[in-house]
Amino acid sequence: MRAATPRLATFPSVSPNLPPKIQPGELRRAIVDCALLVGEELGQDGLTMRNIAKRLGVNQAALYGHFDDKASLIRELGKVALDRLEAWLADAVASQLDPVERLFHLCVAEAEFARCHPWLYRLAFEHTSVTHGLCDAWTEHPFVLRAEVLLAHSVRTDPPVDAVLTARQLCVAIHGLAAAVQQCEPEPTFVERYVRVLLDGLFSRRSVGRTSAERRRDFDASARADKSTGSHCRLLRNPAE
Repeated sequence: MRAATPRLATFPSVSPNLPPKIQPGELRRAIVDCALLVGEELGQDGLTMRNIAKRLGVNQAALYGHFDDKASLIRELGKVALDRLEAWLADAVASQLDPVERLFHLCVAEAEFARCHPWLYRLAFEHTSVTHGLCDAWTEHPFVLRAEVLLAHSVRTDPPVDAVLTARQLCVAIHGLAAAVQQCEPEPTFVERYVRVLLDGLFSRRSVGRTSAERRRDFDASARADKSTGSHCRLLRNPAE
């Protein structure tokens, strides 16, 4: 039986209607919430202390009582982004009992978080890179930590896989997938199908939720649907085309 479509986590977004009066002791939290809103709307370049102060209706100098500069604010936002990514991943796998399906939902959730919240995804990865160093960023990424545990203790393969190396390889692959879906408008089932193929490659002796006939049928359908594109990334559709 085909696995159900992954249930993606949600987290409260910052309301665009920020309170007109900020209570004493709440300014720091309001700055962070507002910065998240501005960043998701305008990106890193549009995230300025001036824009935040204007949106909050406070003097710009008030922000510097809580953050020395934009860089220190970005570091705080990176922590929030990492926490939200972790919560998103945890929610996506919470209801899954089969370890391979947990891994499948974990991969899909990582890519979907990047698609739905590209700026937060970038912040989360940059925060991990700054905190642990670029070389160790892959090791300490929430996705890698969860995938490594699943591969080491739950997923059984023959022959066994190197859990640490495989978790990092998966993260790199999903990171590339995330970059792709941010640039192109994907087919509705592209992310799930990509992940299925990816896991089938890793666990060639494991069904990963589908029979061989189902995998072949999906492959043939994809080939027919995208035969005319001529692109190696056939399942992506560029909105400009």
